[in-house]
Amino acid sequence: MSQSLACRTCQRRRRSSATCSGGTFTEYGVHDEEAGPPLVTLKTDDLEGALGKVSEAGSEITQGIFEFPGGRRFHFTASGGVKLAAWTED
Repeated sequence: MSQSLACRTCQRRRRSSATCSGGTFTEYGVHDEEAGPPLVTLKTDDLEGALGKVSEAGSEITQGIFEFPGGRRFHFTASGGVKLAAWTED
C-alpha cells in the first residue's frame, strides 16, 4: 500500500500512516505544505471508461489523463466541489 498526502504535519502523518497500514510511504516530489487535504484517488481497470462516465455525470475534469510513477490518472471535481482522482496501474 502506498499513499500520498499534503498537510502541515506531513512527516508525522507519513510515519503514522505507514505504521498503521503496515505498508510503505512513497514520496513523489515536493509537496506544498498549504496544499490542503489528501487527494482521494479511486482505482479503476478502465481509466478511459471512467473518464467518460465522470464527464457524463457532469463532473469537471480538472486534469486530463497523465502518467505518474506507478500508472496513469486524471483529476476531477465532483458535485459539491469534492476533488478526486481516478487511476490505473500500468
